[in-house]
Amino acid sequence: DVKFRGIFDYWKQGTGLSATQAFIAHVDNGLTGKIYKDDGDGVWDDISGSASFEVGKHPSYCVFEDTIILTTDSTSDVPQKWTQSGNVANLGGSPPNFAFAVAHVNRVWAAGVASNPSRLYYSVGLDGEDWTGADAGSIDIDPEDGDRILGLASHRDELFVFKGPHKLSIHRIQGKSEATFSRLLLARGVGASSHNSIIPIKNDLLFIDPMGIHSLKMTDAYGDFEEAYLSEPIASYFRDKLELNRLEDCYGGNYGAGRYAIWLVTGKDKVQNNMVIGLDYSFNPPWLFRWPIAAASVASRTKSNGQRGLYLGRYDGFVVEADRRD
Repeated sequence: DVKFRGIFDYWKQGTGLSATQAFIAHVDNGLTGKIYKDDGDGVWDDISGSASFEVGKHPSYCVFEDTIILTTDSTSDVPQKWTQSGNVANLGGSPPNFAFAVAHVNRVWAAGVASNPSRLYYSVGLDGEDWTGADAGSIDIDPEDGDRILGLASHRDELFVFKGPHKLSIHRIQGKSEATFSRLLLARGVGASSHNSIIPIKNDLLFIDPMGIHSLKMTDAYGDFEEAYLSEPIASYFRDKLELNRLEDCYGGNYGAGRYAIWLVTGKDKVQNNMVIGLDYSFNPPWLFRWPIAAASVASRTKSNGQRGLYLGRYDGFVVEADRRD
């Protein structure tokens, strides 16, 4: 009963000209959650040390100052860090117990704290392990509006904050210093189902919610009009054939080499992701497609030959390449 709940391609640049790579995974191994790494030799090594993590939770990954920050949405797991040496360790600096984070304007921004579900936190500039210094802080995003922060994305010098899962809204954080940070509402009635469902492609962000697949550019231009949804041609299939109350398990990935984005979703009356809904953006308008594949997580990874590969973390203890041509 081994499930790859999350996978991530982690590169560390250091001070030299050659970066080093590790493939990271959160794995449910029976009753225990562990963190593993693959250095490219095809062997998964346990880097959890003496730590264990709650099973069935949604992981998140953020690289800042060459350190990967690893989190889940468990209320008992605390943020971890790893630098490609030894085992993971607790993130320093008394951080809030956040579920997901992104790097933005030389800070770590985080949310998903159970005790403050609408609060966005930011670290001290250039220090992801200082959350109490003079220029660290937080911003409350419409607290007690019936929703919580479900995802974050840094895009074109702005931070986008997605709330849900009921009323749904998107907010934008502008500014590059604590003195200039400000919040603007982008849209109501549309949002993202989870942090892992937000996908950057080219000069846009794609994301999924109970009404369909959305583009940030189109949402900014047209709001929540159904005609603006990228998945409008399959709107009835989306509503009738997917288990929409499991969209928090949705995991998305962009495969730039193939020019398509995919989301792992759960079909009606199923209890885990059992299909892929995809968008081929090499066409205009994009083509929609479906694959009957069961997987918990997805990531694009640079292979030893320099090409990018699309990888799926499955529920059966395997990580597989999804777009092999040999």
